[in-house]
Amino acid sequence: MSDIVIREVTPAITIFSKPFARFHIFPFGGRSTAVKLENGSSPPLPSDYKKEYPAAKVVGVEPLEAKKKDVLTFDGLYGKDAPNTTYGFEPEYSKSKASSKVPFFGTFGPHGKVHKYFLWSQSEDKRAMERDAQTVAQWDFERVIMCHGDVIEKDGNAVWREAYKWFLEGKP
Repeated sequence: MSDIVIREVTPAITIFSKPFARFHIFPFGGRSTAVKLENGSSPPLPSDYKKEYPAAKVVGVEPLEAKKKDVLTFDGLYGKDAPNTTYGFEPEYSKSKASSKVPFFGTFGPHGKVHKYFLWSQSEDKRAMERDAQTVAQWDFERVIMCHGDVIEKDGNAVWREAYKWFLEGKP
């Protein structure tokens, strides 16, 4: 079974995380985030994924069956299928056991110098990044869901400021 972790962060946000190491050394991991829109819908798919990925399972909730009857064929429906029905991905609802430790450097995270150096070195337009980091630093938020790394559950603004410290201070 793959090491994909599926987690409902809030009723409107679900994340799909998969650990992997860049160059088989640096623990990056990857993440997709699904966001339920205010009107109750999810963003539309750009194509029929079932046709593109025939092995994929389309699983939804019972009310979607009527709404999408001309668009999707479901392999399973929560609320319609028997309560003990499994769809094959249930073991993936867990925290990953993968390590975020980088050999010789320690943990790759927003508080470390390695992370700050990586952000700085990857920025092509330092002034634009400084401007954007300042903008985000002024927002009021607790949680940060990144494409790579752990979800920051609390003190998100403080963690953001630490991770982007070189941009906020205008120096490496």
